Amino acid sequence: MSTNLTKQGLPRPTEPAWRSYVEEWVRSLRAQDKPHTTRYNYELAVTQLAEFLAGPDLPAFLATTGMDPHDDSDAAQDPTDVERKHVDWFITWMIDTRSAATALNKYKCIQQLFKYLIDEDELERHPMAKLTQPNQPGKLIPIVRDDELAALLRHLQRQDIPRPARHRHHPAPARLRRPTQRNHHPPPGVTQSQP
Repeated sequence: MSTNLTKQGLPRPTEPAWRSYVEEWVRSLRAQDKPHTTRYNYELAVTQLAEFLAGPDLPAFLATTGMDPHDDSDAAQDPTDVERKHVDWFITWMIDTRSAATALNKYKCIQQLFKYLIDEDELERHPMAKLTQPNQPGKLIPIVRDDELAALLRHLQRQDIPRPARHRHHPAPARLRRPTQRNHHPPPGVTQSQP
């Protein structure tokens, strides 16, 4: 009996053809001994693509971006009908709603599904063949100027910051060295010798 969630708690694609292909692909990934996290990320990305194509996010996104919403394919029902524009829409939506880094991750994961479908003779050509991966802009790390750092240090010196109490030694080792009540009485049947 098939549920709406995978063993990892991921939602399964709602469309039967998508679900079937994804389940076959995940079995193949397991047989290749791909790590759990890799399989998880692949499956999540492909399920997100399937749900994007079948759900309300695609029409809303296309309406706000001015992209041509005309689509007479069955990509929402079957991954073998996915074309370049569908992946392009999804990646652009990911950049707009998440980040370029997330979109790049999804791009690479989805690419693997279509490679699998080609290897299994389910597709003749890769829908992402001429699609370039999204750029991941380098993150700018803000640099603190010398005068800002000096002001921060002066501010911290004026603060009454409580310091942790310093102990000469950790109390646990001393407790272990002290004899306990248990150590003074021998087990039953054993006599204790006097020093």
